[in-house]
Amino acid sequence: MGFLDKLFEKTEKASKNIEAEYERAASRVAYMSIEDVLRNCPPPNTTLYNPGQMKAYTEKIEEWVLDNIDEPDRIRDMARTCQERNWNYGLRMLDAVYKKCR
Repeated sequence: MGFLDKLFEKTEKASKNIEAEYERAASRVAYMSIEDVLRNCPPPNTTLYNPGQMKAYTEKIEEWVLDNIDEPDRIRDMARTCQERNWNYGLRMLDAVYKKCR
């Protein structure tokens, strides 16, 4: 096996692991409130960061933003709640998803 074959195998295995993590996280996130999702967003580049989990969190935030896109006051209130409670990464995620959905 050459170097590229080994690299491809590792990449494929990592991709499968991320999908499995996403499937587990998506089933948990489905029952979480938006506040729980925003509070539990781990910052990237830490040991708590999990790409599969973040994909599920992002989808939940996006769903909530799209449901409330016509109510900017509600989105602003949620952003204020994040700021008051120091959910810094949750606030950044909410802001990024909102900008993407507008």
